[in-house]
Amino acid sequence: MLACDQRFGGTLQPLLSLRRLEQIWEVGGLSFRDHFFHSFHDMLLGCLVMDGCPGSFEGFLAEAFPGTSGMSIEYVWLLVALYHDVGYLAQRGEEVMAMRFGAAAAVNLLTGEREAALAEHEIALRDRMWQQYALYRRTLTSLYDHLTQPTITSDWAPDTLSPPRKHPLDEALRQSFASQESHGAASAFRLLADVSEYVGKADSPDRPFLQKHAYLAALSVPFHDWHVRREMVKQGIYAVRTSRFPFAALLMFIDTLQDDRREPVAVGPENSDLLEGLVVEDDTVSAVIDVGRLDPERLEKKRREAAGVLEFLNQDGLKVRYPKEFV
Repeated sequence: MLACDQRFGGTLQPLLSLRRLEQIWEVGGLSFRDHFFHSFHDMLLGCLVMDGCPGSFEGFLAEAFPGTSGMSIEYVWLLVALYHDVGYLAQRGEEVMAMRFGAAAAVNLLTGEREAALAEHEIALRDRMWQQYALYRRTLTSLYDHLTQPTITSDWAPDTLSPPRKHPLDEALRQSFASQESHGAASAFRLLADVSEYVGKADSPDRPFLQKHAYLAALSVPFHDWHVRREMVKQGIYAVRTSRFPFAALLMFIDTLQDDRREPVAVGPENSDLLEGLVVEDDTVSAVIDVGRLDPERLEKKRREAAGVLEFLNQDGLKVRYPKEFV
């Protein structure tokens, strides 16, 4: 994907770091869910969808960026899939500390006044980072406003001059970024921080082109995290149109399906992935799942996940379909 255009670039370092930490956590007996294999699996499943209905994505790019030619749906999706969980480290502060100091030392540290001091330090750190992300934040809200206008009549360019302003999306991202339960906003900001290195090295005429890919990918990431969607609803953002947010919709759908190597999900001796395939017809993507292998508890969890996705999507473009047992 990167070789198709020399302007594109990226790094796997955040994902590799997460992989290493998860290997350490596994050896140390700490709880974890795989995110390394999962991210590549999400990427490849998404490629199957885009190969089956490229018009849902290419048509969106043509509508959203009418003055820009040559944009790559593959590059946007590569960034979305491989970065969507890198902010997970922000949720695992205690495990990271255990890796640094040893599990017993971490438990002893997380007591009494030291626990309160650590919590206060974490809050202050997140607040400082939030302020440093000001440019990313106002540009993401600018792109969100561009994509949610009734009719798009002009192209979009990153806004690097306007000061931060009160915006429901910004407030939702702030609340979720401040929470140690959420990783969607942190993943989006990490994506922009890393890709900005490549954007900065690009020739001046190429920078807006690369920035559009990067910001579109970053804006598509937070929606897969239900904590972020919860905060969005609180701010009055109840749903997004799949015709305007096809990459976000695809990630939300794929991410709820891919469980291979993540945790035991099936009834019986084998705990392999329950997803048997994806069927793409026109602009509709249907998941084929061996529902009979799900125990009642897992089936109920999948129903909640599917409901959360479907409730947040206005499917006026790309359409996603879960098994009837999920809805």
